[in-house]
Amino acid sequence: MDTSSMSLAQAMIPCFSERDQKAMEDLVHARELIEGELSSLAAQCRQKGDIQKLEAILENPDIALMDENGLAHVDLAFHLEIARVANNEFLTVMLKAIRTHIHRYLVHYVRAVNDPSLVANWHRPILQAIIDQDPDRARQVARAHVRECKSKLQAYVEAQRKAIPTDSDDSLRTIQRMDWLTA
Repeated sequence: MDTSSMSLAQAMIPCFSERDQKAMEDLVHARELIEGELSSLAAQCRQKGDIQKLEAILENPDIALMDENGLAHVDLAFHLEIARVANNEFLTVMLKAIRTHIHRYLVHYVRAVNDPSLVANWHRPILQAIIDQDPDRARQVARAHVRECKSKLQAYVEAQRKAIPTDSDDSLRTIQRMDWLTA
């Protein structure tokens, strides 16, 4: 593939399929590394105004009214704002390159938790570590957050899979479409 005139994000689009278990595992791992380091850097260099912007994202009064897509957008906006605060151009480019894939993943995650307040509340430990200027804790809680997202999503998919009767081809296709989430 000639990537000389493509952005990194455009070049990566064919690399990920929602139905590819290995690609989803790789996405989760990349998120852990990138978001963990960005959170750590943000904790080191944040300013008061940065904290206010991050808080505003989590305290959006419309969160309770948002659909899955809107909540996934808020989740991703929080992490992109952390990237801006961290001020590391290369890590930010890496995060932005996979944001389409993260957004798709987050839509499924939001559907799994089915509670808009939890989507915001699960980001508060990351924010608190950034406020406290504790880079090690910021890294740790950001990585734990990504792993927890995966765990909750896997539990949801497994419960959905058990609820689907397996006596028809449509049901089997539905189960196969869910397989990428339970790698």
